[in-house]
Amino acid sequence: MDKGQIGFGRGVAKNPETKWEKKLDDATVTYTKISVGGGFFIYDCKCKRGATTTATSWQTSSDMPEDEVEQIPRFVDFLVGRIS
Repeated sequence: MDKGQIGFGRGVAKNPETKWEKKLDDATVTYTKISVGGGFFIYDCKCKRGATTTATSWQTSSDMPEDEVEQIPRFVDFLVGRIS
């Protein structure tokens, strides 16, 4: 590999995508964390209830653990409107 190339150890996450699910009442919530490189991450929150799936996302430079992702205010507000 040339010195100018970026490989796994330099700027690219070893696990570029992580997913986990939670059951909330009669809904399934799927969270996704995607490393897009350059120190940026996209976090998705999908809510499936019956045949309907809705989603929202958020981008940041913070590499957050799962419990913090679940408490992102945008996601909390989104889920309150979908599940209540």
